[in-house]
Amino acid sequence: MEMTIDRLAQHVSMSSRNIREWQRQGLLPPPTRRGRVGIYGDEHVARIKRVQSLHADGFPLDLIRRMIDTGTGSETDIRHLAAEVLAPFSTSGSTTISREELEHRLGPNAAAQLAKLGLIADTEADPVSVRDAETLNLIEGLTGAGISLERLVATLVDVRAHQRSIAEMILRAYAEDVWEPFVSSKFHTPDWGSLADNAGRARPLTVALLTHLQRTALDDAAKSLVLHEVQQAERALEDIDPSGRSQRGRADDDH
Repeated sequence: MEMTIDRLAQHVSMSSRNIREWQRQGLLPPPTRRGRVGIYGDEHVARIKRVQSLHADGFPLDLIRRMIDTGTGSETDIRHLAAEVLAPFSTSGSTTISREELEHRLGPNAAAQLAKLGLIADTEADPVSVRDAETLNLIEGLTGAGISLERLVATLVDVRAHQRSIAEMILRAYAEDVWEPFVSSKFHTPDWGSLADNAGRARPLTVALLTHLQRTALDDAAKSLVLHEVQQAERALEDIDPSGRSQRGRADDDH
């Protein structure tokens, strides 16, 4: 099938301007020239649909161009790699609840507090759209255990900044040791599927490792906090009874 750029644009649901831009970036081969008119064919349609599909999967256009240029990796291999590398770590979805229910669960001004964590975009909406239902449930559980929502949110704002830094360090290690050498080799690897499989295995291992280290840190912090509180209690008792004995102890001596 032969067509002009305007006809091609209609066929693939793109603008003529974007098609020309993809050509400029090297994503599409040039058309056949008939005088001053460019003629496009089925190979252009197939290439555009492939690029559109990969771009929708999350691959940037420059990376798609380089993969196409090298001719490495089958369509199945590329999609497998995309699925493993670009899959989200978190599987929690959003939820919508009424403002009345939100305040019943977390107290007055709950929407404004959750907005500080980025969980709510429109604090005046009713019903309220919450980005992460699991985080909402966990926050509710901790406030139910006695931590005020204001203190918890203020703490989580700082915690999230540290967690983001940790996540970036882990992902940077993967990028520098695995992904960047792959790109530098111009995507030449004996087995794209193996690279994708390794990426898939690394994801749950990364989550498990960070979870384990966080639990260990909580244990260490809890021991330190308990020791501190015990020492504080001992000092308080000494202030009450300079001899270091409690009122009960003195009563027992009297008997």
